[in-house]
Amino acid sequence: MDKEIKEWDLDQDWENDDENYEGIEDYQILSTKISEFNLINQKKTELERIYNSTYDLRSESISLPNLQHYGVSLDSFDEPKYKQHLKESFDKIYPLFYLDREQRKFILEKITIRKITQRTKLYSDNEDAACAAFILLEGEIHIFKNDYTFLDLINDVSLFGYDGPIFQKRMNTTIAEPGTILGVIKRRDFLNVIHPFSQFGSYLSRNIRNKDKILDPLNSFKNFVLSNIERGPIDFIKLIDLYKKINPCIHQKCNSEEIDFSAYTYALSRLPIDVIETYIFILVNRQPRILNLNDKLRNIGVEKVKCIARMRDIYKYLDGKNVIVCRDMESDVLDFISNICIYYIESKKLRNRIYSPITLNQLAKAKGNFEEAHKGINIYDDEKAILKTVLGNSFAEKLINLCLNYQDISLSINKSPVLDKDSVEFWTQNLWNTVKNYFLKI
Repeated sequence: MDKEIKEWDLDQDWENDDENYEGIEDYQILSTKISEFNLINQKKTELERIYNSTYDLRSESISLPNLQHYGVSLDSFDEPKYKQHLKESFDKIYPLFYLDREQRKFILEKITIRKITQRTKLYSDNEDAACAAFILLEGEIHIFKNDYTFLDLINDVSLFGYDGPIFQKRMNTTIAEPGTILGVIKRRDFLNVIHPFSQFGSYLSRNIRNKDKILDPLNSFKNFVLSNIERGPIDFIKLIDLYKKINPCIHQKCNSEEIDFSAYTYALSRLPIDVIETYIFILVNRQPRILNLNDKLRNIGVEKVKCIARMRDIYKYLDGKNVIVCRDMESDVLDFISNICIYYIESKKLRNRIYSPITLNQLAKAKGNFEEAHKGINIYDDEKAILKTVLGNSFAEKLINLCLNYQDISLSINKSPVLDKDSVEFWTQNLWNTVKNYFLKI
């Protein structure tokens, strides 16, 4: 191929030579592709240079009260011009045309127009950037993964950064070039724009599910759990690893060394009250057969266990083993396992904090007295009230048991064919009959 290219004479008259004409056309296409490739490489090199020059900014992000420090001009410029530009964009730029009249009016009232005067990192992973959303009105922004891999370049009017207000965390790193004009929408104002069932709200939910891949870790966790039905004990280490990647809103300190007492008490109230003394959990979709025996035989080895905040059928099969009847094999299973993950993570943190002879001795002396038991543990007053509600005066005993239980949990999901009505169908039937009888009496 190289030899053929060298032999082509570009000064020849190719009009009457069809074969050679095809050759020069191929050559021109090839030359164009090579030129495009070189331009792409040049642009990539420039982007790498741009990003490398922002290392000094990686530890800081743009914050509305400190805009001047981050190279954002507060000098007067033609702000009405850009607000008019935004107003015109509402009718022709995706997804801004999804905003209804009230939403557009609200944004124009609340948005702040800012001009970037030097290369600036707007936000990055673990930096909230005042949790603002942005509208690019003029200029150029570069978007990178949080591992510093280039993703995209945007130089048209565009909405971006809505992950901050919604999730209070950032999925990527965004850098604005000098001369960029941005519209900044504060978190509270942006959330007020998202009306339930509005076209704009539907756009955001569709993007979050299908385009932004924000929920991919949740889907991976869900698929892993459901794929382990009828496969024996779940690989708990892998389960916890997948759970931590979700970064759940309800468990914000799951990847931190700090104990999340709020999430911990939330989980404890939705798990069996003897969860700290239990290490084998079996989730099933129908009542155990032993419950079909008469009362005397059934009470010999099976004891019903309470759950504070959820209506669950939980049965204790000997010490340390619970059978949990789930209403369905998806949502109820995922709810229980998510709470077990919270319990596992926070129990290990708590055990590491109190596992010393001195602390255990203090707890042993404080048995039956919540006020004395909690003094050796640094917890806030509101967290103390929640713990007291969940554990009560057995707080000291529970913590001692926690140290004896190394959270070496075995978790299995067993699914059996249900020929009779399941629990949901029985509930529906009872509701139907109750409502019918009520109206018949009127």
